[in-house]
Amino acid sequence: MRARNMQALTEAVKRRHPGVVVYGIGDAAHKLRASDHNEDDLSGSRAAQSDGDSDPEHRAIDVMLGPAFSKADADRLVDDLVSDPASRARLFNIIWNGGIWSRSWGWTRRTFGGDPHRDHPHIAGLAADDENGAGWPAVDGGGGTDMFCRHGDTGEHVRRLQYQLGNVNAEIKKLVGAVDGRYGDATARGLATLVKLHNGRTVDGRNYGATESIYLDFQLAKKWGGGGQPGPQGPQGDPGPSGVTMPQVLDELTRRLAS
Repeated sequence: MRARNMQALTEAVKRRHPGVVVYGIGDAAHKLRASDHNEDDLSGSRAAQSDGDSDPEHRAIDVMLGPAFSKADADRLVDDLVSDPASRARLFNIIWNGGIWSRSWGWTRRTFGGDPHRDHPHIAGLAADDENGAGWPAVDGGGGTDMFCRHGDTGEHVRRLQYQLGNVNAEIKKLVGAVDGRYGDATARGLATLVKLHNGRTVDGRNYGATESIYLDFQLAKKWGGGGQPGPQGPQGDPGPSGVTMPQVLDELTRRLAS
């Protein structure tokens, strides 16, 4: 079976990239060598790591390139995992596109001498973390409802972004299409068009963060926040009390000094 740690990562990757293919347990070729794709605690199995229990577990996954997972997606996934301290603490190594990142030397990229893994990132969990079924916020925010989101995310926060983008203008609404809660290429094109409208910058639209949120709020305020004719003047209020004159102030000060 797949270690709980890596099962949670598998689910996070699938939420971020619906339709992606994720392999786990090793094939016949893997069984000939030590690999985290091989299950531990089985007689004759050559597992690269093992934990303290007696449950057969594999702790490596291969996230395959395909229609739902591009090379750019793979680069982003690896970067998100390697750059996040909480994720690194749960991983053993990552092999992708001719490079390897490992906890053994501090997660810097080195050239990998074996299979370059150009059609999938190989991600191996740490055996000591096998039973940790917690989410992976660096990958998908745990499937939550954070204010910000990025390509591959799903949920109500994505629906909110899609709806607001569609309110900016008809062109962006057409680009975004259905408000379905899935941050795919259509939503990315809509966000990229918003940024272009706001300041002329060309971006890929795959990340909706604090800066993009400000741009969106500004454009919505510009569209809906005014421009009408002023209304009629309201009635005049009652006059306020009379103020104290300077001679009265001087008289009062003179009186106090004399007393």
